[in-house]
Amino acid sequence: MFNMICMPLLLPLVVLLLPLQQAQSFVGGALSTTTSSANLRWRGGSSVDAAASTGPGEAAAAAAAGQDESDVMIGRGPQEPVRPFVPDLLSRKKALVTGGNRGIGEAITVALVKAGAQVCVMAGNEAAYRDMVERHGFDDTEGTGNVHWVRADLRVPSEAIAGAQKAVDWAGGSLDILVNNAGICVLEDFMDISSDTFDEVIAINTRAPLLVSQVCLQGMIKKKYGKIVNITSQSAVIATKAHASYCASKAAMDGLLHGLVCDLAQHNIQVNNIAPTVAWSDMGIKTWGDPAKSRPMLERTPIGRFVEPWEIANMVVFLSSDACTMCLGQTICVDGGYTCL
Repeated sequence: MFNMICMPLLLPLVVLLLPLQQAQSFVGGALSTTTSSANLRWRGGSSVDAAASTGPGEAAAAAAAGQDESDVMIGRGPQEPVRPFVPDLLSRKKALVTGGNRGIGEAITVALVKAGAQVCVMAGNEAAYRDMVERHGFDDTEGTGNVHWVRADLRVPSEAIAGAQKAVDWAGGSLDILVNNAGICVLEDFMDISSDTFDEVIAINTRAPLLVSQVCLQGMIKKKYGKIVNITSQSAVIATKAHASYCASKAAMDGLLHGLVCDLAQHNIQVNNIAPTVAWSDMGIKTWGDPAKSRPMLERTPIGRFVEPWEIANMVVFLSSDACTMCLGQTICVDGGYTCL
C-alpha cells in the first residue's frame, strides 16, 4: 500500500520556516476553503453560482480546449504564488530539474531559485527556456548565473545520461537536488494503445528518471548528501479514462521510489514523490480544459479546485531543504484532498 501524506500533516513543518505573521496568513488561507461543490461555478453562470477564484489561466484553458472563455469552469487557485520560505533556504545548493522550462517544471525552477538555489534545466525546448529566463529576469551567465541550460531528448537513453552528466559537471561534480519532473500524457482508450505510444510514455515518465538518477547519485553517494524529488501523479492509484499508459508509468515511479529508499537511505539521500491531481499547467489545461470533463473531477475534490503549479513547487522546496530530514519514501499528495475520498 502506498504511503500517502496529506498536505495538512506537513503544514506545521512549513510554518516553522515562516515569520509568525506570514504563517498565520498562510495557514489561514489554507484552512479557509469550503469543502462543498458550491464553490464551483461557470463563467456563464449556468451552473453553480457560489464564489470562486478567477485568474488569467481561464483564457488559456478556453483556447486549449477550443472553447469560448465564457464556457470554462473556474477551478483555479490563487494566481500569485505564495512563497513561504526564507530567501536563503537553499543557498549554495545546486539542483537539476528535468523539464524545468515550462508548466510545473517552470514553477519548480522559479521556486528553487527564489529559495536561493542555482538550477540546471534539462529539456528539449530551448526556446521555452529562453522565454522563461527573460520573463523571470534570471541570470544564465555561464558558471555564475542562477540558471543553466542542458539540452536532452529524454526519450533517448544516451541523451538522458549525457544530459545528466553535463548537469553534474556544471555543479562541480555533485548535485545537491534532483527533481525528476519531465513527463508526458498521451490520451488513448486502452484498446487503442500502441506499443510505440506505450514505450514513449514509459521512456520519458519512468526510464528517464531512473537513468538520470543513476548518474546524479554517483556524486551524492560520495559526499553522503542528496535530495531527490519525483513528480508523479494521483493517477498511480486512482485511474481516469484514457490514461492507462500514464497511470502505468506513474505507478512504476511509486515502486521505484521504494527501491531507491532501501538502497540510498544509508548514504543520507532522501527520496520522495509528489503526486498532484490535475495541475493547471499547459499539459493540464490541454487535458482538462473542457468543463464537461473537468467538472466531475472538481466536484469530488474536497477543496473544490485543481492545484496550481506553484503549490507543487512549494512542496518541492520543502522536500529539497534541510528542514526535511526524516521524510523518506513518501508519496505526498498535493491534490486538495482528492485521494482522501
